[in-house]
Amino acid sequence: MKYLRIARRRRDGAARGPLILLALAATILGPANLCRAAAVSGRAEPPIARAATVYVRNLAPLARMPLCAPSTLFRPANVSVFRSAKANARLAHRYSPADTVTVPFASSSMPNVDASFIGLQQGESCMCEPPDTQIAAGPNDLFEVVNDAGRVLTKTGAVLSTFTLNSFFSLGSSIFMTDPKVRFDASSGRWFVVMISTNTSDPSTSTEGQWNLAVSMTSDPTGGFYIYRVPTPSSLPDFPALGFSDDKVVLTANAFSCSPDCASGGFQGNEFVVLNKSALVSGASLSSKMFGPPADGATFTIQPAASLSSTSSLYMASLASPTSDFVRVWTVNGVPGIGSGPSANYVDEAIATISTPPDALQPSQNPIATNDNRLLDAAYRNGSLWVSANTACTPTGDTASRSCLALVEIDTAAMTVEQDFNVGSSGAYYYYPAIQTDGDGDLIVAFSGSSSSEYPSVYAGMRLASDPVNTFSSPILIEPGAVAYSGSRWGDYSGAGVDPSNPSEVWTAGEYASGPSGSSWGTWLSGLSAISPTPTPTPAPTATPTPAPTVTPTPTPAPTPTAIPGATLGVLRPSSSLARGGRLAFAGKWQATNSSPGSESIQGATISFSNPAMVSLARLLALRGGRVVGTVRVWEPSALVTFVLQRPLPVHSGRALQFVLQVKLARALSPSEVSAQQVEQILFSGPDTAVAGLPVVLGTVTAR
Repeated sequence: MKYLRIARRRRDGAARGPLILLALAATILGPANLCRAAAVSGRAEPPIARAATVYVRNLAPLARMPLCAPSTLFRPANVSVFRSAKANARLAHRYSPADTVTVPFASSSMPNVDASFIGLQQGESCMCEPPDTQIAAGPNDLFEVVNDAGRVLTKTGAVLSTFTLNSFFSLGSSIFMTDPKVRFDASSGRWFVVMISTNTSDPSTSTEGQWNLAVSMTSDPTGGFYIYRVPTPSSLPDFPALGFSDDKVVLTANAFSCSPDCASGGFQGNEFVVLNKSALVSGASLSSKMFGPPADGATFTIQPAASLSSTSSLYMASLASPTSDFVRVWTVNGVPGIGSGPSANYVDEAIATISTPPDALQPSQNPIATNDNRLLDAAYRNGSLWVSANTACTPTGDTASRSCLALVEIDTAAMTVEQDFNVGSSGAYYYYPAIQTDGDGDLIVAFSGSSSSEYPSVYAGMRLASDPVNTFSSPILIEPGAVAYSGSRWGDYSGAGVDPSNPSEVWTAGEYASGPSGSSWGTWLSGLSAISPTPTPTPAPTATPTPAPTVTPTPTPAPTPTAIPGATLGVLRPSSSLARGGRLAFAGKWQATNSSPGSESIQGATISFSNPAMVSLARLLALRGGRVVGTVRVWEPSALVTFVLQRPLPVHSGRALQFVLQVKLARALSPSEVSAQQVEQILFSGPDTAVAGLPVVLGTVTAR
């Protein structure tokens, strides 16, 4: 894979000097000049009373929801300009070869998949698209939301509650709702959920919009929530976002007129409202201050950060649309109802251009919508503000513009851009990045990816805080797409949230094409942590001891195209365990080591279960160097199941390929039942015995 660097790091005075002079000029000469720094005025709003109180444990379980509109709103700032930008992105190269610089891999860093299981599926939502996937982690549980459903589950994947978001926000079942966001605030120990709605079942007949905000009474997401409604008379607060600091909460949105209706009204500008956090968590009436629309006239979609460390300042960012060579960094200070209340100001910082990307390819005639260049996520910790977006780039060695990830880090004390780079790969498309920084400041990113030969899948990548500037890990495949996606929308974002009980863990939620046919999407949840480099790698034990392989920058090519039999199979870690709720019954790990002088290939495995009636899902993962390089799953396995990976996986002489088998149960089991539910045998096979000369079975392991 290739990664494309797109900007400079500015630490020296020569780089910052012109910007400082420009900011001073803007302050002295006034708004007639290019404004690099400015304050924005707001207006105090009448007190907002609590609208309702709901208890998740009392909500009716979600049944399959009826078919609704085929897609939820996507509103660019200017439709004609957006369409032109999309056309240009498909046809043009963004950079000349002189501007294309390869960003080296941070080869020592790689996300570790600590947990991985299925999330909400399209059949469990309103059957609309896109899902707008979101996730947050609390001390004990996870909270996932999509359009238009919510789910609380344990960190092992056991479902505690699934419900409609209309019932959660105490709105009528036919009211139109979209764009959910969920966050957990470790400082207050509360959950925050925001979603927008209109006053009818269809935006084309609606004349009013509003933010709906839910705040939990405790850290238990199955307990009570205070419900607030923040009206935006005669406008729709589209693409909402939620952020907070120590003392305040902010809701942001793109304001679109509801005249003549909320589906066809024009863009009025971005807007945000600042709320008193202490009043929110106590369920009291709210003091608030509204900024805009328009809060400013140059940018689109203000993305606030949910602060991960203590700060009274709340930080946000925005970009111009459909292309931007600057990032606008916002600072909000003060609290509604206290003294003079909140104040907001911004500073513009130069970045390499972030522009609207081309739609992504997949193995069908239907492209995946990658939308525009608006910011999609923001994370603040200890003076560092990271933001993410989709962008167009031409990766090194490529001949076409692709959809890539744009990642920018801002030092909020100096207000300087510290890192600014794209993540892309020749022939591939990456889109909808969600970001979080763990307790050590390591950046973990979840996103979707596809290509002309790969269905839309869930990916993740990372960079350690100690890695060189503008470097990124090689992404890992979390969950592969199963079929071509035939829908018209994707995204509009992915989800990520730090685990407050384990700050080194980041929980992510991504979208993939789940099948079996049609426009079905699914979400996949993962617990990811950073893997730091180790001084001396320790070779894994094998059944037949072999010398440790020599690590080289690139895989050693096979000496001949004809494989020679000789792989051995050894047990690394067969185990059985009972997770909370009895959801995970078995997780075994094996390693196939090639002891022959030639190359071997493995295509799949045949597995026999002692009691298949208890198994609802079996999943096989192939790993090389800790990276997932292949995965396949089977629902409701029989006694003998054959897994076939998407492509044969080579095992070069002296190298190894690891396999992990995960089994989920149809019901909760007792410990004695779990101990009896074992994989009896696993046999790995090659792709073509007639041509490759491989034995049908490379090795056999009995796990008892």
